[in-house]
Formats: sequence, C-alpha cells, structure tokens
Amino acid sequence: MRAINRAIRTIVKEALSTLEREFATRSSPVGRPSIPPLKLLRAMLLQARYSRLEYGLLFPWFVGIGV
Repeated sequence: MRAINRAIRTIVKEALSTLEREFATRSSPVGRPSIPPLKLLRAMLLQARYSRLEYGLLFPWFVGIGV
C-alpha cells in the first residue's frame, strides 16, 4: 500500500507542478493569504481516493502540510 501511495504522490506532484505557475499568477497580493490551491487539490484527490479521512498521518503527508 505504501508503494502505491508513493507512486500516486509522485504522479500528482508532477501533474500539479505544471499548474503551479498558473496559480501563482492568479493569486492576489492584497488581502489575507489563502490556502494554496495545490494543497487543496491534493486534499481533494486524497479524499476522493479513500472517501474518508481516517488514515491519520497519511493525509497531512500527502497534502504537504505539517503534521
């Protein structure tokens, strides 16, 4: 299971890296900082994969936020 998760994370990281510049140009320098769109997309992908978030530390690791 870990190998599958690592492979999926690598694929997602590569796919989302192409969108990183696009998201950077669309964020406003004014106002409160928002949650980075790439982290939101990762969270949605993980939620869709498992349909519930009872996997403890896997969620923050995959999304890229601090544990």
